Amino acid sequence: TSQRIIDAFTVVPVTLSEELSSSDSRKGDRFTVKVDTKNEDDYAGIPAGSKLSGTVVQSKEHTGDKPGTLELAFDKLILPNGKSVPIEGSTYSLDGKELEKNEDGVMIAKNKKQDNRAVYAGYGAGAGILIGLLDNGRLDIGKALLGGLLGLGVGSVEKPKEKPTDVVLKKGMAIGVRLNHSVALKL
Repeated sequence: TSQRIIDAFTVVPVTLSEELSSSDSRKGDRFTVKVDTKNEDDYAGIPAGSKLSGTVVQSKEHTGDKPGTLELAFDKLILPNGKSVPIEGSTYSLDGKELEKNEDGVMIAKNKKQDNRAVYAGYGAGAGILIGLLDNGRLDIGKALLGGLLGLGVGSVEKPKEKPTDVVLKKGMAIGVRLNHSVALKL
C-alpha cells in the first residue's frame, strides 16, 4: 500500500448528489458529493470515483426580509474501494480570485483562517451567495455584505437588490470543499 498526503487548504471540486435547500434540509441531515477529478485518474491524490460525506450544520428558512441560510460541513472521504477517511472540510468558493493553483493544477484556498466557515444565503434566482461567518460564529448578513469582509469569493458585495429567498442547491451543482487539515490516504 502507498500513502498520499493531501495538504491542508486544498480545495476539492465536488458536485452535489442530491438537492439541498434552506426550506427542506434540516440540521443533522447527511448528504454526499462526488469528487470532480476533471476526467483524470485523481485530483490532488484523491482517486476518481471518490465521494465526500457531509452534514447540514444549520438551515434556516427565508422569512420576511431575511434570506434563507444553509451551512454545510464535510467529515468523511469515501474512496472507490469503500474505505473511508475522516476529514474536516468546509464549503469554499470556486471563484478564481479566492484560489491559487499549484504546479499540478490543484486549487489551494487563499483564505487559511481555521474558523472561516461559509454559509449560503438566499438572494436572487440562483442557488444563493456564499458568505463567511463573522468572527464569534454569528451570522450577520447585513454586516457581512456591506462590510465586504466575506473573504469567500464574493468580494465586497453590496446588499443584493434581489429579494431574499430560500437557498436551493440543485443536484449536480459544483461547489468547493476546503480541507481544513491535511489528510493521509492509504491506497
